[in-house]
Amino acid sequence: MASRKQSLLSVSVRRNRWRSQGLPLLLWILFASGLVIESLAPRLKIDHRAFVMPETLTATSAPIHPDAIVDRERKMQVAASLLILGSAVGLAFFYQRKIMAALMPDKFSHPPSL
Repeated sequence: MASRKQSLLSVSVRRNRWRSQGLPLLLWILFASGLVIESLAPRLKIDHRAFVMPETLTATSAPIHPDAIVDRERKMQVAASLLILGSAVGLAFFYQRKIMAALMPDKFSHPPSL
């Protein structure tokens, strides 16, 4: 009976450690990866309602497919925005008490009265 209780306790300790250390680390990594994807996404300039192709693409003799370039940029922007927004919401829920304590110090500085 004691070994089962200790086993359940160790599972509980591991679960609490994951919640306090692993989850925020994962959320911060997802947030940073979204920012990296956004920074590495190709930037297509629009001039006179048309895309301006970078010189690096036009210098090669290979055929250029503007629709594929635009599609790739859209996919990267969607991926980056999903990662950034999803992890930001997760971080907001995780740090909810700290955020509320910072925004409303009067309510969170005193213990609730009975």
